[in-house]
Amino acid sequence: MPVRLVACSSEDDAHRGGNALQEEAYVKWLLRKGEDQGYLVLKVEPPSPVYAIEILNAGSQFVEVLASEEEHGEEWRSLMRKALMRTELEFKQGKGAERSRTFAYGDSKASLLPCSSTTRWCRLKVMVSCLSELLEPDKMIGLACVKIQTENPLESAACCSPNKTSKEVVQVSPSSVDQHSSTFTARASNASKCNPLDEEKQKPALHFHCAGSPSSTLIPPDDKEQLKRKNAQEQAHKKRTNTRDVIQLHQMSGISSKKVGEVKRGSDASNTVKSDASSRSQQLDQAVPAPAKRRKEAKPAERFPLRGVYIAISGIENPHRAQLREQALALGAQYAPQWTTGCTHLICAFPNTPKYRQAKSDGGVVVKASWLEHCATDKRRLPTSQYEM
Repeated sequence: MPVRLVACSSEDDAHRGGNALQEEAYVKWLLRKGEDQGYLVLKVEPPSPVYAIEILNAGSQFVEVLASEEEHGEEWRSLMRKALMRTELEFKQGKGAERSRTFAYGDSKASLLPCSSTTRWCRLKVMVSCLSELLEPDKMIGLACVKIQTENPLESAACCSPNKTSKEVVQVSPSSVDQHSSTFTARASNASKCNPLDEEKQKPALHFHCAGSPSSTLIPPDDKEQLKRKNAQEQAHKKRTNTRDVIQLHQMSGISSKKVGEVKRGSDASNTVKSDASSRSQQLDQAVPAPAKRRKEAKPAERFPLRGVYIAISGIENPHRAQLREQALALGAQYAPQWTTGCTHLICAFPNTPKYRQAKSDGGVVVKASWLEHCATDKRRLPTSQYEM
């Protein structure tokens, strides 16, 4: 695994942070007793995209993963939003502490963000937490194992699969169908047993098999020619029968043979007009785009109205703090646990806090929590003039 531990916020003396990268049983990373949140910083060598993350829990309630393209600094981007590992009821009953979950891009239930597989990440920050009111003073939370997949599963599957381009021709008989053959071949053999053919039709058929093809062809060439001749004879017979019926009908009604020919030519012309009209209508139907194609995809600015906003939070405790962070990430903003030079907005509960003074000195925007909540409700970026502190 091209990942190593470079930092740990907290660890128990008997359960170190490096244990999270080991796959041995009964080895885990735990925070100190009574601590409700912590993190591990992992370095990816060399920097690579992340296609999947498998996490084996060790008592934590929430897990979140941030990522950075830089080897140093506090510029973190959300790679995996906060995921629920244990429900509140399971936490109270002491159940689900060792649940395992796999997070991959494209999985709707537990998915990584799209940037996970398109960016080469240098560091990963795995954060664990739980509600402080649920954690007892003598309990510890952490992770048992963290596995990072940096190889593209599609490319690895393509390398392992054999490259078969040649065609094979095998002679088989309907009575010698293997039990492990395709469903289509088995059905053909059963049909031959139920409806016995002539001796001439029971000749061995050519089985053309192409590598990668889902089905096979079991019709002998002689039978194909016979089917073509039979279809041509039936069509000619139907045409003669229809002409004879029309002539008899008009003779009974007193119409001459000359008029019969005119009627026949008129009917052919009308059929031709109808066929042309139907073909034009089909072309128009194909030219008109389907309703699903007419729908315009939402612009990135509409889906992520707070893109480019880098927020920090001050004076707000969990679970309200976690809710604000989730709302900001869902709207496209980035989050930092501490105020840094890259932050643009500070969500503050009351003035004169250390983060408040630092944000003001750096020229940042200090707003109330209602600004972020109203942006999430309206799904757009609202002016901050009415919410500034």
